[in-house]
Parts: sequence; C-alpha cells; structure tokens
Amino acid sequence: MSQRFFWRLVAGYVVGILVFFFVIPFFLFALGSNLTIGMFFPPTYRMIIFLILSIWGLYLASWANAVLLFDGKGGPAEFWGHAISPQTTTLVKTGPYAIIRHPMSTGMFLFYAGLCFLFNSLLAFVLLCGLVLIVKVYLEKVEEKRLTQQFGNEYLEYSDKIPMLWAWIKKV
Repeated sequence: MSQRFFWRLVAGYVVGILVFFFVIPFFLFALGSNLTIGMFFPPTYRMIIFLILSIWGLYLASWANAVLLFDGKGGPAEFWGHAISPQTTTLVKTGPYAIIRHPMSTGMFLFYAGLCFLFNSLLAFVLLCGLVLIVKVYLEKVEEKRLTQQFGNEYLEYSDKIPMLWAWIKKV
C-alpha cells in the first residue's frame, strides 16, 4: 500500500466519521429537539429500540466498510463525483453487498433511526425520512451512474438482482 493511498484512505474515513457520526446526528438532534411531540414510547422501550437499531446499523455499516476496503481495495468516501478516498478497483458483491447494494447507507439510516428514538423526537424521524429520500436520489443519479460507468454490465446485472437499500423491498 503506497503512502498516498494510505493517507487518502485516512482522509476518507476522517471525513466520513465527522459527517456521519457528528454533523448529521447533531442536526437531527438540534432540529428535532425543538418539537415537543415525542414518539409516544416509554423511556425504557425507547432505549431498547435505540440499542437494537443502533447496534444493527453500526454493525452493518462497519461490515460494509471492511468488505469494501479488503475485497474492493478502496474506500467509500465520495461526494458528488469527487473521490476523497481511493475508489474500489473491483465490484464488491460479497458480505452485506450480497444482500443490498448500499449497506453503509442502510446501516447509517438504522443508526439515525435509533437516535430519533433516543432523542424522543418525531420531527427528527420526519427529517430522517427526508434525508433517506435525498440520499436515495443521490445514489440513483450519481453513485449508481458512476458504478455503471466503472463496472459496466457486471454492475447492471448485479443491480438487477440485489435491492438498493432495503433487503425486504425488491427493486427499490
């Protein structure tokens, strides 16, 4: 592994951690905490739901990152067509990618849904639903287009078989 490759990976993960673990949760909390309508669950249930969704989501996102790094020989960090970390050199279809095409996004959405329960904020959950729609459009218009250009028919065949974000919803 070259020094340049290593530092680009580090930069990608630092940016990813800052955005996905600090910036987005901060905005969910800051914007969502202004509405006093809670999610109507007792605190114990909210904590249990938070733990289940967060652990499941963080596991899925971490597993996807590891598989992308070791099997794909690259990183996930890209923003509107600009790679921060080195892009993968092979199409990854193993691990969580055998179940859904964008498991890091799905994992983070589960983590954020858990945070909405922890914050007891219906508004944060509504904001999360909006974020899911925005990310889905981004994935369709930018990420999937890039992957089709990079991997061609192999990616098209893969995307015909594997759902985008949710394993239980086919072709979404």
